[in-house]
Amino acid sequence: MTRLSHNIASLFSADMARRALGFVSVVYLARVLGKDGFGFVNVAFAVLAYGIVLSAAGFPMFGTKRIAQGSDLKFIGEFLGARMVTSVCVVVIIIASAFIFLHDNAQSMVIALFALTLFAQIFFFDWYFQGKERMKIVSFGRVLSSCIYTLIVVTMVHTVNDLWIVACAAIAGDTVTALYYVRRFKKENPQQQLHMVFSFQMVKGTFFLSVGAILSTLVINFPPFVLSALQSNAEVGIFSAASKIVFFLLVGDRLLLPLLLPASARKQTDSPEALAHLLSEALRWILVFALPIVVGGIIFSERIILLVFGNSYVASAAVFRVFIWFFFFTMLHSVYVSGLIAMGRDHVYGKIMLITAILYAATVTVGSKYFGAMGAAFGVVLSEAISVLMMRHALVSVMTVQAPRAVLRIMFATILMGSCVLFFSSWNLLVTILLGVLFYSTAIFAVRGITWNEAKEFLARFA
Repeated sequence: MTRLSHNIASLFSADMARRALGFVSVVYLARVLGKDGFGFVNVAFAVLAYGIVLSAAGFPMFGTKRIAQGSDLKFIGEFLGARMVTSVCVVVIIIASAFIFLHDNAQSMVIALFALTLFAQIFFFDWYFQGKERMKIVSFGRVLSSCIYTLIVVTMVHTVNDLWIVACAAIAGDTVTALYYVRRFKKENPQQQLHMVFSFQMVKGTFFLSVGAILSTLVINFPPFVLSALQSNAEVGIFSAASKIVFFLLVGDRLLLPLLLPASARKQTDSPEALAHLLSEALRWILVFALPIVVGGIIFSERIILLVFGNSYVASAAVFRVFIWFFFFTMLHSVYVSGLIAMGRDHVYGKIMLITAILYAATVTVGSKYFGAMGAAFGVVLSEAISVLMMRHALVSVMTVQAPRAVLRIMFATILMGSCVLFFSSWNLLVTILLGVLFYSTAIFAVRGITWNEAKEFLARFA
């Protein structure tokens, strides 16, 4: 197997395992805690997500790019020092805000506990191994964290009074993972000291990446807060049930970005033409694989929601039909972001993400107020679609990225698949899905959306 195939296999298997474990814990918590408790847990995780991205800022992306381009580790002390300073500030802000704005001290304590996991994440050296394209190490760390978290949750959380245990499970998982990453890093770099030195230059150098990374996470986790404030925790639960399935599908994006970013950085050092070809091919294969998933998800939305979450979450089906488009647009988004960062257009990326954040805030707030979870989902999808268009415009203004070939043929094959699935929709869900996969595979070759030679070439990259 090639290095690419090893990396893809590692990331895919690990992310599937991680998402499967996360899915188990999500479904378990949804059923054990009820809609209100489950809604609060999602709010707490949204706070944690904010904390993670604010404390990490753009440092991991910066580190990955530097390592992929062959840089030495002289910046490691400044890197860790900057992360420690940002982490301390964010933890203090989260804890203070929790006790000031929440009237329930028990809930405030849970959010404060969640925040403490940020200190463990300072020593997540996954960015280093990602830059080195050592994805097996990255993947093992991710799975390790999820295993510990899920094991604690399903064995120790039994009622809504056990919410604090969920936070402790997150701390335990990240702490063990941090120790694993540090051990592997020191094994490969025994002479490297992990001292911390704060450097304003480090913060300045990663400013635009930080802005983009922070805003991208802020806007994604914005809906639970707005729905909780303008609607209810139950409405948060309805939105979260639909979004969790979509986030599970985003294993594709989590597989794509860690591979595409370092590859794009290397291709740019070779030639802009090589980078343009890489990005165009990535867009084409995203269309081939992502479009049928979106169409199939829309058709089977209610059956999927009922199967996973039960009858009390039936209202989530309509939300899922809208929110699944976020999966599609996010995949496209990652391609254009990788291209911009590889070309050193960090400032453009940061500016577009600022505009995107404003769009998210406006559309999600208005949508949540007047249409609840459905309005929040529509606001997220609309804003992501506009962001993709802006990213594409910014990239094609500095390099030629050809539109993916055979777009209309790929769309036609997807429509044929959807028609087939609708015809057999009364059959067993698994059987119908398998029929859809078989029919689409036949149709995509029949209409020459892709050719046999292209498929063989694609597979040969992983052999």
